[in-house]
Amino acid sequence: MIRFLLPIVLLCLGGSLRAQWLETSIQLPPQTSARDLIYNPISNKIYTANTPQTGAPSPESVTIVDGSSNSIITTLQMPEGPRDFCHNTVNNRIYVANYFADSVSVIDGVTNQLIRVIPAGDGPRALCYNPQNNKIYCANEFSGNVTIIDGNTNSVVTTAAVGSTPRVICYNNISNKIYCPNAGSQNLSILDGATNAVIATVSTGNIPRGIVLNPQNNRVYCSNYGSDNVTVIDGVTNAVVATVPVGDGPTAIFHNPAGNKIYCSNVGAPGPGTPAVCTISVIDGASNNVIKTLTAGDEPTAFCYSPNNQKVYWVNEWSHTVSVVNAANDSLLKVMPLGTPPVQPVDMCYNPQQESVYTANRLTFNLSVFRDSVDNGSGNANVRAWNADGQVFIVWKTDAQAPLTYNVYSSPNAVSSVANATKIGAVFEPEWTGKRLTLAKPDARWKIPDGNGGTYELASDEGLFVYTPHDTATVYFYVNKNNETQLSATNRTLQPLFVRYDPATEPVKCHAQFSGVTNQGFPYTVFAVWADGRNDPDDARPDFPVMANAEKNGAPHVFAVFSPQNGLPAGPLPAVVCLHGGGQQGSYWAYAPNSGHYRNTGNVPVDGVTIAFDDRLFIAGNGVVNEDRPSNWFGWHTGLSATNAANPPANAVVVPYTLRRLMWTIDWLIQSSPYNIDNQRVAIMGNSMGGTGTLLLSRWKPERFSAATAFVPPHYTPETGARLFGNTQTNLVTTEKGPGGITLRVNDFFDPSVRISPLSRDYCLTRIYRGRCDDAAEWGPQHIQLYNSLNNKGLGVHLYWDNRDHTASDWTSDDPQTSCPDIGQWVSPVRTQKCAAAFQSRLRADRSYPGFFNDDQNFALAGRQPVLGNGDVSDGTPWGTWGGYYDWDVNSLSDTATRWACNLFLTGQSPVAVDNYPGDSALCDVTVMKPVLFTPSPGTDLQWRLIRVSDNTVLQSGVIQTDAFGKVTVQGLRLFKNPVRCRLIIEYLYIDQDGDGVTSQNDCNDADATVYPGAPEFCDGLDNNCNGQADDGIVFYTYYLDADGDGFGNPADTLRSCATAPPSGYAG
Repeated sequence: MIRFLLPIVLLCLGGSLRAQWLETSIQLPPQTSARDLIYNPISNKIYTANTPQTGAPSPESVTIVDGSSNSIITTLQMPEGPRDFCHNTVNNRIYVANYFADSVSVIDGVTNQLIRVIPAGDGPRALCYNPQNNKIYCANEFSGNVTIIDGNTNSVVTTAAVGSTPRVICYNNISNKIYCPNAGSQNLSILDGATNAVIATVSTGNIPRGIVLNPQNNRVYCSNYGSDNVTVIDGVTNAVVATVPVGDGPTAIFHNPAGNKIYCSNVGAPGPGTPAVCTISVIDGASNNVIKTLTAGDEPTAFCYSPNNQKVYWVNEWSHTVSVVNAANDSLLKVMPLGTPPVQPVDMCYNPQQESVYTANRLTFNLSVFRDSVDNGSGNANVRAWNADGQVFIVWKTDAQAPLTYNVYSSPNAVSSVANATKIGAVFEPEWTGKRLTLAKPDARWKIPDGNGGTYELASDEGLFVYTPHDTATVYFYVNKNNETQLSATNRTLQPLFVRYDPATEPVKCHAQFSGVTNQGFPYTVFAVWADGRNDPDDARPDFPVMANAEKNGAPHVFAVFSPQNGLPAGPLPAVVCLHGGGQQGSYWAYAPNSGHYRNTGNVPVDGVTIAFDDRLFIAGNGVVNEDRPSNWFGWHTGLSATNAANPPANAVVVPYTLRRLMWTIDWLIQSSPYNIDNQRVAIMGNSMGGTGTLLLSRWKPERFSAATAFVPPHYTPETGARLFGNTQTNLVTTEKGPGGITLRVNDFFDPSVRISPLSRDYCLTRIYRGRCDDAAEWGPQHIQLYNSLNNKGLGVHLYWDNRDHTASDWTSDDPQTSCPDIGQWVSPVRTQKCAAAFQSRLRADRSYPGFFNDDQNFALAGRQPVLGNGDVSDGTPWGTWGGYYDWDVNSLSDTATRWACNLFLTGQSPVAVDNYPGDSALCDVTVMKPVLFTPSPGTDLQWRLIRVSDNTVLQSGVIQTDAFGKVTVQGLRLFKNPVRCRLIIEYLYIDQDGDGVTSQNDCNDADATVYPGAPEFCDGLDNNCNGQADDGIVFYTYYLDADGDGFGNPADTLRSCATAPPSGYAG
């Protein structure tokens, strides 16, 4: 039968890196099927109830096993149908319920002799022991009663009538009560342990099937197989305090004292042709809410628990496996096969003295024994592997002469050649040692989860590869050097590891490596994540995208998170994402203690955080590891592609792997990190190559970012983008889709004037800074064309330029340019802070904003909108900004379904240190960017007004129409210098005020929802259908004045009405 309650305290002695593996099996007498188990902690023995296979001559029996040697002591013949056990700890006796013989057998725990057979009711099915009164209780399924036995005399004390079909029973040692669920009468009987009387009958769900006590709250939990829920009963009052919905077909139930949780196995109820879905519901013992659902094998039927190593075990009867769960965090650690199916494990028990778990296997006529080994997963001294946080961590001992490359393989069987295994990755020395970390902390080594809720730090002679599974499997892992073709048993895991794949309950995580404080006083933590690489870029897990091609599977990536100097304040925080330039070594300089890089990003958002990413990878060539190369914040460099060709084939498809990694990591920080980041206040900024990455990411996912600032982005033309993946003519297709579902090409991503988001009219607030002496991206016709295009498209991009070269235009520089002198400082510390952090943190991704463009269209006002010029300083136009003088009051913005409004003004100081300020007023065009509710369809007529806020004077007004994308643009607005505010109001020209689906220009009464063209006419005196006639087409009746109320009217005094009954005072 199924064991629902294990009446023993389970104990084991475990270390921080331990797991289970099959140690041995105990063969029972021939053709003998094990059904139930119990452990005797006094004598260190295991007892198994056996029934013969159908037609076999073997008798019904109980086999007694020595817990130290796992050898059989004896096998005792039993009456027919031995099923359940309980242990009398006072007299050290084992009691066995004989289901078909209607009796209970008593075995002496010391002598191993059968000392008595006690008559019971019809179909004794379950037993429990009351140590307080030294009594044994036997639930009799067919007679509907409980036999109560004295533990000293082994005689029947009394029989208590209960409900129909009692199958399980348990004892409450706190209240001295016995609980007996009755599967046939949908209730539960409660017996007093002292008087043996039934003191209460409590209604449960349908077919109560499992019962367990929670001693921490003195509550009893009863699983109801037929109603898919668990009834919770107060141990003092006997009242039902909760009914907890669980999975399909709840059966076995178990209390996990680690965290006060109840585990309930749901064996499923399959329909015709539909397999059962089996799960484990984890219920919080304090709140009685399901806090997690674990994936189980086929028909989980029995539990046991080890408090010392914090693990819960259950058998999966028809998957022929045992599942092991971390009891602290409820993560699945391992699923162990018990042999070649069919095995059918039906029960289990735990031996704390030997740290062993036993399973009773019906179809292989044996017991399986497994225990904690010296590794969390499987492995030997050279190679170890374990599951943790959605990935597999493979660690090995490196050679004294470390090779260029280690290759990692997997195989379901032990093999000796790479031809018979699957290569899952290759790692270079800088990757397995963590070179990224040592640049900032010389003695740093990778820190990874140990699989038991702790952390494991690699030794100096250990290497690391991290594998992301996409399916469950049981495999060996091999690690060999360079291009060796043979696989050695010494360089593989000792045992096959069950590779877990359960992203719903165990998603991939980032892992903290070390923390510190910058020279500027800002706390930081460095994190790492290991990429998933697949040949098919769409072969993603629901929790983890494909973030590398197959050549860089398992590649490590690091990033740093900077916090405010005074710690993390309460409430959701803004964040700024920082992307470094290609000439810099990477974001690790951002957290190096002696680094000045990103020094101004130390000005983190007010009460916010800064996130510095790293975009550099190692590649091999000519027998050495080359200098690490960047992906230009898009996809891997061609040297890392599967083709490894300078000119990839014309049919190659480019995947923006790096953009995927950035977005996933940002999401992880928002959802799972301790920083409490506001997902609507994430801004992005970068310089040089990082400026390019800023434009790529903010245009790819404009709905995710509040603002973007790109300093000196060099890849601003289609040609520079195409060179990354072949040549200027290649322009390969990518995996991404643009507006209307079109396939985007590489050139589209690297041209900021091209829309690449399906949210075609959205563009987060973007600022671009360029220097006209920039040697990395020569100022010329293409650059001028780009700025003009961005301005003319009305995307609200703020554009700036001066005469700096590329190096001096570094976004972190506070020093005036020297090689190509500027009029003044381009970006002062105050302005850097505004652009980088404080300014951006005031914006939200889910809030609209006014996009300014076409500065001062009245070109007769000389110098109001500077021209770009040809790059010659002597032409008189060394500086300039388009859109940079315009601002708005964030809190004044109104965005409703019918109206958009905002207060606009000119800033009091230009964002660029220039001599020429627009003056007291200037003209511009304004586009409604990223509207949330105000989203009129293409071609919609709108009316607008510009009102001076101080006196509500209408300064300008007009009528406009949305464009083909539904974009809303107002041209020729004159705005005034701070503090003067002008409020722009845009609303529908014709509004459907009564909600009848017809706007005011076509509705003859837009205040009445029953009146509109084509509406049905009612007898109400109104022109409902707007044809100029009231109540037309309605049948009218003639009524006669009945002055005396006798029911007869005056023919000479009539009234015509469409009412079907005469009005008061009239007769029909």
